[in-house]
Amino acid sequence: MNIQINLGIKINRRQFFYLSAIVLGAIILRLVYFPYNIPVSADSLEYFLYAADIVALGHLPDTWMAINNGWPIFLSFWFSLIPLNEVIEFMTLQRILAVIFSSITAIPIYFLCKKFVEPEYAAFGSILFVFDPRILTNSILGITEALYIFLGITSLVLLLENDRKTVMFSLIIASLCVIVRGEGIFFVFALAIIFFVRNKINKKSLSIFLPALVIFFVILIPIMLHRIEVTGTDGIFLRATGSALQTAIQTQQNNFQNTFLGIEIFVKYLGWVMIPNFIVFVPIGIIHFFKNRTSENKFIIIFLALMSIPAFYAYTVPVQDTRYLYFMFPIFCLLSAFALRKYVSKKRSKNLLVIIIIIGVVSSSIIFYEFKKDDWRVDNYKEIEYLEISKEINQIVKSTNYHPILGRYMNAIQVTDNWPIFYEQISFETNLIHIKNSNNLQEFIEENSNSLTHLVIDKNSNKSAFFDELFLNEKKYDYLELVYNSKNNGYEQEFKIFKINYDKFS
Repeated sequence: MNIQINLGIKINRRQFFYLSAIVLGAIILRLVYFPYNIPVSADSLEYFLYAADIVALGHLPDTWMAINNGWPIFLSFWFSLIPLNEVIEFMTLQRILAVIFSSITAIPIYFLCKKFVEPEYAAFGSILFVFDPRILTNSILGITEALYIFLGITSLVLLLENDRKTVMFSLIIASLCVIVRGEGIFFVFALAIIFFVRNKINKKSLSIFLPALVIFFVILIPIMLHRIEVTGTDGIFLRATGSALQTAIQTQQNNFQNTFLGIEIFVKYLGWVMIPNFIVFVPIGIIHFFKNRTSENKFIIIFLALMSIPAFYAYTVPVQDTRYLYFMFPIFCLLSAFALRKYVSKKRSKNLLVIIIIIGVVSSSIIFYEFKKDDWRVDNYKEIEYLEISKEINQIVKSTNYHPILGRYMNAIQVTDNWPIFYEQISFETNLIHIKNSNNLQEFIEENSNSLTHLVIDKNSNKSAFFDELFLNEKKYDYLELVYNSKNNGYEQEFKIFKINYDKFS
C-alpha cells in the first residue's frame, strides 16, 4: 500500500505503521499523566475565558483580548461544536486538543527528517520530539505551543517541497502560525530566506512566492486590524518593532547589561533543554551537518538563527521560561537523526541497535519527567491537594500575597465557582498581591497596608527569603497571628496563613 498526499508527500505501509505507533504512543503517555478534574490556570485560563466569550458572544470580544488569540479562536470552534455542560469539561477539552496536536506533530517532523535520512532515522526524530519530557509537560497545560509548533513545522515541510502549490499552502499555514503566536513572524522571515536561498531571486521564484505572500497577508490583516482596534497593537509587527526599540533603549541605558544577561540565560536554557536526550545526539548531528553541508540543508542554520531572536529577546527582559526554545526542537530532532545514522549506519544488527536506542530514549524521558514533575508542578496527586488547599484559603482571606503555587488555582477556582460568566463580569474576590522590590517582610506589609490582610506561605516555593524566615520562626513576629495550617486539615503539603494585626505592627 502506498499513499500519496496531494501535496507531493508519499507514505508506504511501513511508514504509515511507524507514524501511527508513534502518535498513539505519545497520546497514551500524555493520557497517563493527564491532569483530570484539575482546572486550567495562568495563561491557559486566559485562553479558556477568551474562547468561552467567543462562543457566548458569537464573535470576537471587542473590549478585551487574550495575548496571541489564535489558540483560543481555534478552541472556540470546538467549544461550540461539542456539546458539553460543566466548566471542567471544557477545560479538559482544551487540554485534550493540545495533547492531540502535540502528538501529531510527529508527522511533519517525520517528513522533515525523511527528506534527509532513511525512514527508520526519521521515525527516531519524531520519537525524540513527542516523548521529550518538556514537550510532554507543555502539551497537558492547554497552552499555545502545541498548535504553534505543529503549524510551523508543517509549513516548513511544505515549503521544502518547493513547488507552486506547496509554497502557497506553506504560507497559508504560516499565517495561522503567526496568529497563534506573534513571534511566528520571525519564522515567516526564515521561510522567505530559505525559499530564495534554495531558488535564488529570479522571475520564476518571485512568481511562486509573491502570490503566496499576498494570500498570507489577506489572512493576517483582519486579525491585525481587530487587535489594533481592541488593544492598540497588532501583536505582530508593531509588537516586534516596539520590543526592538525598547531593547535598544535599555541597552544604551544599562551598558549592555540586559544583553549580557540575555546571552547568559539563553545559553543556560539551551543547554538545559538538551537534557536528557538531545545532549547525546545534537552535538554529533551538528558536526555531521557542517561536514556535509549542501544547498538542501542550509535551511537549518537560517531557521535556528531566526528563531533564536524572539527567545533571546525574552531572556533579556528577563523571562525565566524554557518554552521560547521549543519551536527549535524539530530541528534538534533532525540533527539527532543525522547523529543516529552516523552512530549505527555501519554497525551490524543496525535495526536492533536503533530499537534499543529508541527504548533508551523513551525510558530516559519518562524517568526524567518523573524526577522533575514536582519542580514543573505537574504531579497530579500534589496538584489536587494544592487545589483543595486553595479552595479553603479562598474562604479565609480576601487579600494576600501571590503564592507561586496556590495563586494559580485561587483565581481559577473563582472562575469555576461562578461559571458560566463573561470575562468582564468576573470579580476576583481574593486580591493577590505580587512581591516586587520589597527587601524585607516589614517593607512588603507597609507598601501594601491599604489592602493586604493575610500572608500565605510555605517552606519551599515563596521565592523570598523573608517568607522562608517567617515559616521557620513565626514566633518572632508578634503582629502576625497563625489562622490556618494545612497540616491540621490532613494534607501532606504544609501551607500557613497569617493574619496581620496592624495595631501591633504600627
